[in-house]
Amino acid sequence: MEEMETGFYKQLFAEDELYLINVKQELKNICIVLDKKLNAKNENFLSKILSAVKLSLYNTSILYSENVDKASALETNVVLIFDNDSKENYDKYQSVKDGNSTILQCDSLDLIASDKALKGKLWVALQNIFLK
Repeated sequence: MEEMETGFYKQLFAEDELYLINVKQELKNICIVLDKKLNAKNENFLSKILSAVKLSLYNTSILYSENVDKASALETNVVLIFDNDSKENYDKYQSVKDGNSTILQCDSLDLIASDKALKGKLWVALQNIFLK
């Protein structure tokens, strides 16, 4: 029997038959696209960023840029991109409306954490999105 990669499929058994059902990942209203997996330092920094606009990691979906073709294709209200080498073509720190999503492209969390001016730019952009 040929082996099948099931990815996001869930196997259900009913009597002697096997059913494969596509389980689509449901995104939360706020999606964060990162350039790499969160380490403890970046997770703490991201948590502080989100708490400043009355959010938490639990209010968001985390994706990695290698798995995202186009941010505007994500079915979510807000997409925050933290990636120096993003495939997206948006001006950094300027929120834009693209389809049904507001998208904010920024530098990586590592770079922002080490640069006071970038922290200021990020704060102004987040205020325009979440605290209007």
